[in-house]
Amino acid sequence: MFVFDRLDKERRDNGWVSTARRSRNFRYMVLDSESHPLYVRDTDRITELPLFSANVSPSHFKTNSQGVLLGDRDGELIFCFDSEAMGPEFMSMTEPVDSRLVAQNLSPVDSSIFLMARALNLWSVTVKFCGRCGSTTEQLAGGVSYRCESENCRTKYYPKIDPAVIMLVTDGDDQVALGRGRRHPEGMFSCFAGFLEPGESIEDAVIREVKEESGLNVDELQYFASQAWPYPSAIMIGFVAQARKTELILDSDEILEGRWFSRSELEAANKSGSQMLPRQGSLARQLLNFWLNS
Repeated sequence: MFVFDRLDKERRDNGWVSTARRSRNFRYMVLDSESHPLYVRDTDRITELPLFSANVSPSHFKTNSQGVLLGDRDGELIFCFDSEAMGPEFMSMTEPVDSRLVAQNLSPVDSSIFLMARALNLWSVTVKFCGRCGSTTEQLAGGVSYRCESENCRTKYYPKIDPAVIMLVTDGDDQVALGRGRRHPEGMFSCFAGFLEPGESIEDAVIREVKEESGLNVDELQYFASQAWPYPSAIMIGFVAQARKTELILDSDEILEGRWFSRSELEAANKSGSQMLPRQGSLARQLLNFWLNS
C-alpha cells in the first residue's frame, strides 16, 4: 500500500519547493479547465493516478509554470499542473476523464491525492487577486496558500472547505426516506444533505436540513463517516438519524421527489445494480449499504 506525505514542513520553504520543481525529478498529473484529470488517449487503466514523468518528457510543459506540490508518495514527489501550462505535444496525446469516475476507482491513498489536487486546482482560480485590496497574489507553500503582493496588505489566503452534512433517515424499523434533488439524474434517489450555516453545530445542521427538505423531525443521531468532496470544496459528514414521524412534506424548491423505501426494495435495487441508488463509493451509497447490512 502506498504511503502519502503532504510534506508540511518542507513546503514551508519556498526555496526547497522551487529546487524540487526545477529538478524535474518528480511525477505529475494534469487537470483540465473543469478540473478533470488528463489520461493518455484510449487508456484502460482508470484504476491508477494519471502520473507523467517530468524527467522523461520535459518539453510537455512550460518551464514558468509553478504547479502545485501535492506531496511524497513512497519517496516520489508528485506535482499537479493546469492544462493551460501544457504544450501542444502533451495535449494531443491525452484526453480528460470524468473526475467522479476516477475518484471511485482509485485506491484510498491515490483517491486522497487526486481529491487534494482537484480541490487546490479549483480553489487557486479564485485567489489570483486579493479579495481585500484587489492586488495580484503570489503562490506560497507549493500551492496550498497564497499571499497578496501589495506591501500595504499582505493578506494570506488558505483553501476554503465547506462542511456539509448528509443523512440517512430511517423510521427506526425497516424503511428509509430518500429524495431526488434537482441535480440528481432522472430516477435516482439519495440521502438528504446540505451545508452548515453560521452559528450551527454539525448536529443542528442535520436536524435543520432534514426538516427543511423532507418535513421530518429527527433525533437519535449516529455519526457514520466523512468523505472529501471537492466539487468544488466540501467535506461531507455522514449521519444516520431516526424520524419521529413518517409524513413527508417536501421542499419543492430543492426536492423533486421523495418517499419511504423498504429494505427489500433497496436490497433488490442494490442486487440488480439499479441506477436508482447513489453511485458506488459515494458517502450516500456507503450509508445505504451500512443500513442494508445492519
